[in-house]
Amino acid sequence: MSFFGGSTTYHKDPNETTEWEDILAERGIVPRKKDVEKALDEVLEERKEKVNPYEGRDLDELEDDLDEELMSDDDLAALNEYRQKRMAELQKAAVKNRFGYLITITRSEFVRQVTEASQDYPVVVFLYKDEIEDCRILKEILDKVSARQPMVKFVQMISTDCIKDYPDKNLPALFVYNKGSIVKQITTLRELGGRKVSVDIVEWVLQECGVVETDLEEDPRKTIRTNVLRL
Repeated sequence: MSFFGGSTTYHKDPNETTEWEDILAERGIVPRKKDVEKALDEVLEERKEKVNPYEGRDLDELEDDLDEELMSDDDLAALNEYRQKRMAELQKAAVKNRFGYLITITRSEFVRQVTEASQDYPVVVFLYKDEIEDCRILKEILDKVSARQPMVKFVQMISTDCIKDYPDKNLPALFVYNKGSIVKQITTLRELGGRKVSVDIVEWVLQECGVVETDLEEDPRKTIRTNVLRL
């Protein structure tokens, strides 16, 4: 609107409603603006109440910043809940990432790293020599299996460092320990499908020993045998 060459701008009150909006609200066709705002405020308040104020914070940071003597019962409950949750997450992560790779050990470490350790978790011992091709093939497979099975400890040793005069003809060799005893012994690749050995085959054999879990429904070596018979 213009007066004497000037102009004024009309600013509508954000809380103001039109006569038409009032009529619709009175007839129940649309909710009143104040009712909508009130409902939104209630939803936001409810969400705030459900949010744990300690979520996402480091445990050490919480210990430094909070004085439990000055906290309310609700704050203490929320803090304790978060502590328990974080401790459970950390423990789960520690177990999940316990191993996950081939560990080189020495003869003097064998009892502690294998026999005694297998009381708490399965241990697979890989005996090899670098100059033997079949050993190199199996080592590559075990690198992958150990990464997929971090709950199992995989260790490797040069065969003659572990057992003096161990014959090369029996390499590569696997010894599976559980509960302090050997539960499986494999020499050469013959039992593992020969040079067609795979991650699935090794996992299947370890599953038969009861030391790993696998989603495989049948022995992968059956496919190899079937293909050989067809030749």
